[in-house]
Amino acid sequence: MSGRHRLARWLAACGLLVASVADLAGVMAHAHADASFAERREGLERNIEQALSTIESEMVRKRQIVAETQALAPRRAAAHAQMIRRASALYRIRRAGMLPAAGGFDALLEHMARVRRLTRMVEDDLDLLAFLDQRSSALTATLARADEVVATEQRRLASYRAEERRLESEQRAQEQRAQERLAREERARERAAAQERAAQARRERRERALEPGTLRVAGEADTSAAPPVAPMDDFESRRGHLTSPLPGAVQTRDEQVRGARGIAFVGAAGATVRAAAPGRVVFARVYGARGYMVVLDHGQTYYTVYSGLGSVSVQVGDWVGGGASLGTLADADVPALFFQVRRGAQSLDARAWMAP
Repeated sequence: MSGRHRLARWLAACGLLVASVADLAGVMAHAHADASFAERREGLERNIEQALSTIESEMVRKRQIVAETQALAPRRAAAHAQMIRRASALYRIRRAGMLPAAGGFDALLEHMARVRRLTRMVEDDLDLLAFLDQRSSALTATLARADEVVATEQRRLASYRAEERRLESEQRAQEQRAQERLAREERARERAAAQERAAQARRERRERALEPGTLRVAGEADTSAAPPVAPMDDFESRRGHLTSPLPGAVQTRDEQVRGARGIAFVGAAGATVRAAAPGRVVFARVYGARGYMVVLDHGQTYYTVYSGLGSVSVQVGDWVGGGASLGTLADADVPALFFQVRRGAQSLDARAWMAP
């Protein structure tokens, strides 16, 4: 694979990785921001609810105080009028003197009792007026404190409402930034996907590079028309005489890959893969998911294909003899070499070409 192609695939993979990491980071940051906003909003809602509850209870208390204060006014007026009447009567009696003009001792006793009763009544009226005045003063002070509490809670409520509006504005800005970030990440994913599609298209073009009568390798010079460095014999005469490309294989089985027929030679990872017949190397690099692939040109548009290698020991243009090392078998769950015999783009029955 050329350095340019490797770089393109690496950049595409990095683009997808960066996009995925950015997605995860964005999701985590957005979730953290949502949790923070939720906690702050919950705290504000508790404070607002508490302020409203305090204001409501103080307003109820104020209405009760006002109602009681209003009820005290006629009661005090009545008590004051009663006190005036009784004090006036007491004054008149005392001014008339302690003894009645006539009536004897009984009249005297009755007069004194009446004076005492009026005195107690006036004193009771004065005590009642003092109590009502004290109660009125206490209610006035309580009402003032309630007004102060209501004013304080209303200021707090206004502050909470302002903070709530700021929080909503901040959350909208955060959501806007998150949307913009998601849009940027989506564009990055689209660019990475486009790069990957372009790389996939190049890989598919390389896979379709095998044409009847020639083998073209994308990114490398076409050497099919160049004369071999050693003469090629008649490959057709080797039908039924090709040597095993993986000596010591523990198992062989017929296989098809993308419609191409071939033989899978199962062996040990690191085993030497050898040329089934003399030929010229026209392809030697990583190809698809099977790892390295080597293609030998045997002339007359005949090719042998060796895929599933973990390493290669040849390069394009090399002439190799039959049994020469091409590389080693790749390490896999079931290490296997996929071997094909092709004429142009057509895969042949490889088993018919192998020596018994």
